[in-house]
Amino acid sequence: MFEGRRVALFRAGGTNGPGESNSYETAYLSGRVYRGSCGGSLAPPWRRRASTRNIIIISGAAVVIGANIVRKNRQKREQVAVADRRQDAYRDWFYHKYGYYPTDDQFKQWYYQTYGTNPE
Repeated sequence: MFEGRRVALFRAGGTNGPGESNSYETAYLSGRVYRGSCGGSLAPPWRRRASTRNIIIISGAAVVIGANIVRKNRQKREQVAVADRRQDAYRDWFYHKYGYYPTDDQFKQWYYQTYGTNPE
């Protein structure tokens, strides 16, 4: 469709040099160079299919990876929320029993005795 237009662009001018006419072969090669420099839209059909296939595959992989990241982030937020609720419940219980909030050392001691690890 556009091949004739590109060739016409390179035929304009008449001659390539002294005594040489602008032959069809020269115009054809010039058109091929032009097409090669234009990018993917003028690529042969098999290249367009491969490109589309790669885009679909990469997009599918990105969706799977993105869903996995979202799931892991949600699980981590839930774990942190559960730990925060437990710690707040202990602090409230301590306050109601003793009339003041536990110090950091008291809290760390309770947490280690209860869960066997230091708080994060």
